[in-house]
Amino acid sequence: MTSRARWAAPLALALVACGDRDVVQMRPGVNPPIIVGARVLEPEVVRAYLRDSVAPRRGAASVCAYSLLGADGPRAFVWALCTSRSDTGGVPTSAVSLPVALRVDVSGAEARIVGHQRPRDGGGFRADLDSIFPAGVAGVALQTGPLAEARLASLDSAVRAEARAARQSAR
Repeated sequence: MTSRARWAAPLALALVACGDRDVVQMRPGVNPPIIVGARVLEPEVVRAYLRDSVAPRRGAASVCAYSLLGADGPRAFVWALCTSRSDTGGVPTSAVSLPVALRVDVSGAEARIVGHQRPRDGGGFRADLDSIFPAGVAGVALQTGPLAEARLASLDSAVRAEARAARQSAR
């Protein structure tokens, strides 16, 4: 079964108007496959990219999970949670939790992530959020309350499970 066939059926797609364009938003969840154009980005590809490019300590000492906020043309929008652990104790020493816009190249046989944008910390966060993300996605990224807390709790559980698995396989 092809990757697209395996994942396309369970994805619930809806169009959400965002200003003068539409953004495809997909069912929430942790580490879902992402459809960009007619291509599928597998969760392992997205998590590896986040680990190597977004995590506080990029590379093998980091684990990441994401939830999909939407996709628009050659871009996918995720909320990422990445933790990095110390080399000695395996205890998380730093983390980031933020929205990330992934630039995806779909011109080849496989979709691949070719870059990303993320809002700055502090005073520039809101201006960056508004300039990087479509309005509907920016609104979701700014949500607080039970839904946002549930999303972060799910991401935290996924990151903790992956970190445990990595520690066990290293033994």
